[in-house]
Amino acid sequence: MAIPLKRKIYFGFGVLTLFLLGIGALFYTSIDRMLEGNAWVDHTEMVLAHINASENNFKKAQASYRAYILSKDPSFLKSGQASMNLVMPEALEAQQMTQDNQAERENFNKLIPLLETRVKGQDLMASNDPQRFAKALAGLKDPANQAINVEIDRLISKMQVEEQNLRAKRREEETAYAHSTLTILVVGAVSATFFAFAALLTIRREVEKREKAQEMLQLNEYRLFQFLEAVPLGIFVLDKDGKPFYANQKARELLGRGIVQSTELDKLGFVQQAFLAGTDNPYPPEQMPIGRALKGEKSSIEDMEIHQEDGRIVPLQIWGTPVVDMKGQVQYALAIFSDITERRHVEEMKKSLISVVSHQLKTPVGEINGYVENLLEGLAGELSPKQTEYLMDMREIGMNNYRLISDILNLSKIERGLTAANLERFSLMEIIQLSMRDYEAIMARKGLTFKLEGLDECPDVMADRDKLVETLRNLLNNAIKFTDQGGITLSVEVKDRVLLLHVRDTGRGISDTAMAQMFTQKRVLGEEAGRAGAGLGLYVAKHFMKAMGGDITVTTTPGKGSCFTLTVPRAL
Repeated sequence: MAIPLKRKIYFGFGVLTLFLLGIGALFYTSIDRMLEGNAWVDHTEMVLAHINASENNFKKAQASYRAYILSKDPSFLKSGQASMNLVMPEALEAQQMTQDNQAERENFNKLIPLLETRVKGQDLMASNDPQRFAKALAGLKDPANQAINVEIDRLISKMQVEEQNLRAKRREEETAYAHSTLTILVVGAVSATFFAFAALLTIRREVEKREKAQEMLQLNEYRLFQFLEAVPLGIFVLDKDGKPFYANQKARELLGRGIVQSTELDKLGFVQQAFLAGTDNPYPPEQMPIGRALKGEKSSIEDMEIHQEDGRIVPLQIWGTPVVDMKGQVQYALAIFSDITERRHVEEMKKSLISVVSHQLKTPVGEINGYVENLLEGLAGELSPKQTEYLMDMREIGMNNYRLISDILNLSKIERGLTAANLERFSLMEIIQLSMRDYEAIMARKGLTFKLEGLDECPDVMADRDKLVETLRNLLNNAIKFTDQGGITLSVEVKDRVLLLHVRDTGRGISDTAMAQMFTQKRVLGEEAGRAGAGLGLYVAKHFMKAMGGDITVTTTPGKGSCFTLTVPRAL
């Protein structure tokens, strides 16, 4: 999936910002270290200056004392005292500044006591007491005191070397920090330049891609427009506010008056002259698929007609569907129109043809069945067992064909709305006896048993006798077809204002696929689908029961049988 340009730019600037922040942090750290190194170099210089000052003052004091002893000139004594007074402060200052240096701290711990000893000798030297002066003079010449001076010189030289080495080391570190800072600065500048160049290059490429994509999008939009204009179906689109957004050429032709931009959704049907099929009533706006699509519903209708200005009436089939964005919000409502004039004409022809053909077939099949019954009853003479067997097969085949023709006729009447229930009071036993006619011999031939249960003191029903008999015969016919062993039980259950008439069999049961399509026009009853009448009669039966204010339901257990239940209103 392509990454949007804006996201790429944000990501690039984010990476660049993090990189520059990292470079800035390194640069700041390097500068801080360089300044710290410079401060330590200055610190070492100061320590070295204090040590040198202490050494110089000590040497000046010793030289002045020697000159005074030789010349007895008081000015040399005064000069020596002044220099000696500066020795200890400089040494103590240097000691204070080197507390973090273990080696220097040990050197000063040795140097300070020696210097204090020399300061005390100065006090003797400055005395006016000849004895004390002589003592100081003797001390000055004493080899032990000479050794102290040598040790002082050695310690001072050692500390000078120590500080000089430390200064050199810190100057090297300062130089390294400076180089590191300069390197970071150069790397940061070069990297920032590289990132800027890469960003400009990326933006340029993305702009070129977007321009090409825009050109391709415009080309695709033009092609799509051409495709939509060429589609033989009408396409009409409303935006989320219910305003007309697009209509192709076919839609403008079908709607007759074109698209009115100022039309409100609840007045759209009136403006476009949309009416309920077969009436002069405007089509209800709330039922229009285009309006329902704006509410997020998918729908389709086949009962709309457009009354065009030239007087033509165009029946339409319309599909409506919402067009949503990535958040699931409806942005557009799409309606697709199809002119079903030709289809309606073909359907009428088909219905008429089925009705005519069925009527033409039903009469001769009924007559043939009558002749077969007459032969079986012996009206044409005695029959041999073989003839009887053949005639019984012919009767069963004839009954199946007669029932199939009846189902087709009933289906044709249902589709044309020509069926109506004429409810009258009847005895349920009368209905059952009429339904059982012709089936007792077939059950006996197959070796099936038949039981009646719960018919004692059974109340009358309010039903259309012919339709209820036709329904029950359909159920018995199917039960016999799909039952090879056992039998069929017909039981009655009285409940409130209805009677429940159960038709149970011990047949193979009904598959899940067949159950899902039960009571529809599809002839699906498993491997028995090819048998005459299988499935179609159940659709007719469902319609008949609904017309009488009842219902029909089914339960099944594969391998054990099925139970169809008729709900029939009681006669009160």
